[in-house]
Amino acid sequence: MDIRTIDLSEGFDEAEAIKSLRLAAQSHGLFFLKALSDEESSKMLEISKDFFALPEEVKREDSIDYTHGYLGPGWQLLDPGHQSRADTKEGKDNCWDPTGFLFGQTSAQSQFRDPNFSSTAFCVGPELEDQAVQPPFYNNNTFPDAHLPEMRGLMTRYKERMFELSKRLNRIIALSFGLPGDYFVHTFEESPAILRMLHYAAEKSDVEQGVLAAGAHTDWGMITLLLTDGQPGLEVEENGEWFDIREPKGTLICNVGDMLRMWSNDMYISPRHRVVNKTGLDRYSIVFFFHPNPKTVVAPLPNCGKPMYPEITCEEHLLSRYRATRRAPPV
Repeated sequence: MDIRTIDLSEGFDEAEAIKSLRLAAQSHGLFFLKALSDEESSKMLEISKDFFALPEEVKREDSIDYTHGYLGPGWQLLDPGHQSRADTKEGKDNCWDPTGFLFGQTSAQSQFRDPNFSSTAFCVGPELEDQAVQPPFYNNNTFPDAHLPEMRGLMTRYKERMFELSKRLNRIIALSFGLPGDYFVHTFEESPAILRMLHYAAEKSDVEQGVLAAGAHTDWGMITLLLTDGQPGLEVEENGEWFDIREPKGTLICNVGDMLRMWSNDMYISPRHRVVNKTGLDRYSIVFFFHPNPKTVVAPLPNCGKPMYPEITCEEHLLSRYRATRRAPPV
């Protein structure tokens, strides 16, 4: 699989970026992105490892909801039709807010956890203040300040960095459709974007038995920006075959999400992908999901041919996917 690299670092060639993005989105829905320094990447991966090394009871203090805070073992089953167990990962989420950042999982969710599942996450997401939409989109933020005092600042700066990079990509995307560069600007005001740290357990996957680090899925939003620790595992499906994805050192992996696919009327591909642990080693990644404002209506753009999709709001689409893949109902 021939995957393009797009350079959005300082002084990049916008015309070349537009051409490369259009070709990448139409062929694989996936490209590599040159935009971060090695120092930025390594600091984020280090703090991620430090967080997931904390005792379980400490991590659970930062559990809020599906898009804010710590997400413990068994929180997600991405491909229920082919998986016998939940994804073998854990995580921590952080979402955007006009005044700050937050993290998440619901306290009620703990009763749904299965101790046989080894997947967890940490999320940073948007806050409740002055928002019409309530959890899981907007909630309150927590950080393990007593244990990792530097984590709040690192995650806040990285989240801002990803948000600005995504807005730059939005301009390139709009121009790739022949639209004004600011076409999507208002669409992403008060975005419920999520920054998620992920720890994939040191457990080999068994595809035949339905045990995967992350089940096969497409991403739900506009675009996804992924930073990995270099460990193999990410696979993308194309024409029924699965291909290993290994990004060049110093790049992010960027893929088209379902909402951009719908906006493009299937001109752009939202690639189906999964994570297969072939080494039996721990794997860490940091992913940024860029979503429109929840009330945004997503429908094929007027210059993309006869509409193949009905109108749907971002809120409706995201909630339907949360319900289908979480092992507890959304709050």
